[in-house]
Amino acid sequence: MQQTLFIVILAVVIAFVLAFRWKKKAENKMDNMSLKYKSKQQIFLLTKAYIVKMMTVVERKIPIKYTLLGAFKQEAIRRENTISNFSI
Repeated sequence: MQQTLFIVILAVVIAFVLAFRWKKKAENKMDNMSLKYKSKQQIFLLTKAYIVKMMTVVERKIPIKYTLLGAFKQEAIRRENTISNFSI
């Protein structure tokens, strides 16, 4: 009886130790992976003047139609052929 209890306790302790080591190994692996991969996110700042200037160049080559979206009091949908016509 005592020998069986000792074996059960030993098995539980071994299981906890192995689980703890596995968890630490997985955490270290995730930390190493996060150091390898850099973010693909690009952050940049554009002012209205920059956007209008850039889109004017694009509009000369590609016909673009803009639709103003949002919650407005009037029901008319506003559409423009050039971004410079919008007063945002």
